[in-house]
Amino acid sequence: MIDDHAQFRDISSPDTFLHLTDAHLAQSGVPFEGDDHKVDIPAIEQETRESALELMCSRLAERLNRSERKLDGVLFSGDAQDRGRPGGHRLLFDLLLRHFGPLGVTAANIVAIPGNHDVSRDSPPSSKVRYEAFTDVWRNAGCVTPWLDGVDTAANDGGPHRLVGGEGLWAVFPINTSNWSHVTRILPEPLASVWADLPTLAAGGDAARADKLRAQLDDMARYDMARVSGKQLEILRELIETTPQQSAGRQLRIALLHHHLRAPSLREELKPFADVSNLEQVRSFLRDRGIAVVLHGHKHEHSAQFEHIYNQEGDQDHRTLVISGATFEPGRESDAARLITITGMPNSPAVSIEPIAIPRAGVDSRDPPPIIRRIWSTDIVPEHRS
Repeated sequence: MIDDHAQFRDISSPDTFLHLTDAHLAQSGVPFEGDDHKVDIPAIEQETRESALELMCSRLAERLNRSERKLDGVLFSGDAQDRGRPGGHRLLFDLLLRHFGPLGVTAANIVAIPGNHDVSRDSPPSSKVRYEAFTDVWRNAGCVTPWLDGVDTAANDGGPHRLVGGEGLWAVFPINTSNWSHVTRILPEPLASVWADLPTLAAGGDAARADKLRAQLDDMARYDMARVSGKQLEILRELIETTPQQSAGRQLRIALLHHHLRAPSLREELKPFADVSNLEQVRSFLRDRGIAVVLHGHKHEHSAQFEHIYNQEGDQDHRTLVISGATFEPGRESDAARLITITGMPNSPAVSIEPIAIPRAGVDSRDPPPIIRRIWSTDIVPEHRS
């Protein structure tokens, strides 16, 4: 019998997930200035990210209900909060259950991971306080969350760390890449001994200047570093190897993480630790564990590309479909979320990616056509255009 919130159904039926990432919400509200307001007029306010996401989810639920489609789960790849401001986790979790609960979504089939905006900037890596806002909502509700350094010890600590589909046809494994986000480096001596006194010495008695110098120096020593610990990778290896599978055919294994495996576009980002620091180890893990699909966020850009991960000899490769999820920003609203549908299991699976746009009130949204990729084939299914 399949455990870990398994769902049983006919072997040929499709499985559909909602993929959300980088919501960037806050209890106090985050502006979403989609319109050009050059003057302030009473009773006319700019939209917020919270109201825009509410409308999108309401429209999507209406559309799914009209077409009698259900959701097999929600895959959230991090950054519910905006720059650590409180409230984003609870807002997003409640929104998901409110709109998609009638369509099959429960806490048990929501997979959620923390992003770099979801961890406390003043917290050390592998500390409970680092993940407190995240675990208080997602983990305490019974969602599927990743194994967390410093919070979990044994493999089964912290609730379920995988979502397994009916008869083991597919499995989703969340991976935490944010344990070292906003980490402060260890300074060498003698700099470490005088670091705390530098702002006061340089400010010449100006308290405001000293505070500004303190903040600037702290920023210079802090790195938004993405990394996956060896301990987490080993826990995941054991978890994947013991995951129930179907009696015939290959299991479609999906990894969910916040940070990217490679840049999803030509846009350049200049910063220290722009990529996962132990990227080749993570890629080798994905290859050796047979991960067929990777979903991530962080870059706020959409792409669906195949990664070919070679063995150390360079004569064999493993192909993984990497789906980078975008979010919504003024002028870039056509891929705020996406429906991920798996068909053709267990022998010839294909993944359909349906972008979901932020609608305008009272106006029908025009979602782009789906992108379809075959997983264990080199063929690309042509896009359907009506």
